[in-house]
Amino acid sequence: MTRTLEESRAFFADDRFAMEACGITIDEVTEDGARCSMPLTPMHLNAGGVAQGGA
Repeated sequence: MTRTLEESRAFFADDRFAMEACGITIDEVTEDGARCSMPLTPMHLNAGGVAQGGA
């Protein structure tokens, strides 16, 4: 089953960590996956000043 963009946004609307703390936005949903974005802020940087992992 592939959720629509609206269904996916509604499903994660109450995920306070993803939506509020990280500011993640679901931009696109296809049958192959989804594309999300989030603002990169200083809290996402490691000691070397770069983002790594999922950020």
